[in-house]
Amino acid sequence: MASSRPITQQHPCGCAVSCAAFVAARRTGSDYAYEKFNGKKSRHRNFLRRPGIIIYLRENSGDRIGHYYARAALGWMDSWANYPMLAAKGGIIKKLPAAPLWIMFPRDWIMEPRANAIPNPKTQNPKP
Repeated sequence: MASSRPITQQHPCGCAVSCAAFVAARRTGSDYAYEKFNGKKSRHRNFLRRPGIIIYLRENSGDRIGHYYARAALGWMDSWANYPMLAAKGGIIKKLPAAPLWIMFPRDWIMEPRANAIPNPKTQNPKP
């Protein structure tokens, strides 16, 4: 389970660091992969429900260029939930304010081909 306590960012551009620290409290030593988010990929849609991922999105408001969020058990950890207040406070929000652009997830969530899988003769020996 990811930490349930949000981590408040300490710098106006510190949301990525806060999200990484939030996730690291849950998964130390994990190797993360990142991909451009594609809502048509079922893998990406399924990952959005799993605590431990980090997403980056461009918000629709003109005052924020983009922001990182980390998935928690009860919603999304927002390192500056009271934005645009200058004294940032972290919090958990239920819904993302916009669609993700990038998704970061532990590499061990990707299904690797099985080494002992039975080979398909049609693909192993194609006709000349």
